[in-house]
Amino acid sequence: MIIFFIIFSLIIGWLRGGDIERFSRMVISFPALIITSFFIQAALPWLTSSVFSPFSLFLLVFSYLLLTFALIVNRKQLGFMVATVGILLNLLVITVNGGMPVSSAGFNESEVFRLESRIDGVHTLLDGATRLPWLADVIQVPLPSPFGGLASIGDIVLGVGMFIIIQMNMVYIGKRRKKKVPVNES
Repeated sequence: MIIFFIIFSLIIGWLRGGDIERFSRMVISFPALIITSFFIQAALPWLTSSVFSPFSLFLLVFSYLLLTFALIVNRKQLGFMVATVGILLNLLVITVNGGMPVSSAGFNESEVFRLESRIDGVHTLLDGATRLPWLADVIQVPLPSPFGGLASIGDIVLGVGMFIIIQMNMVYIGKRRKKKVPVNES
């Protein structure tokens, strides 16, 4: 879902006359924390099938805390604050449920079994005991794989924040300087 928001935002930015080079000059404080957070989350499926399995929830929460800190430090840009709200919504539902609750809608039996047995160590099956179920992965995203599936309100808010960040740093909106044309004195 996040990859979809990034690609979509870049395309819209380009259609609005934005410049990738301008976007690449964006100044971010603590970029290593943002990158580390994403690497931890990307590695979690492999880490949960190893000796790190008991620590998967801790690693997930740790990655969210790293990301939250980095986003708050960069709060001068509106998009970073919006993204922070999305991250905090996801972090809240994950911590109160011991993982991200996921609706079983649209899953086959083996996928539901994976959720029930918490094989990935990060997701849980949404059920009657789930706290804050409206913050869970319950929103159907009708896009082709790998972009489709289920998303949470936090994912959507995070995506909107990323869209704002990319648009504000890719598309120039301020006043353009006019070139001084020399006056022809005759």
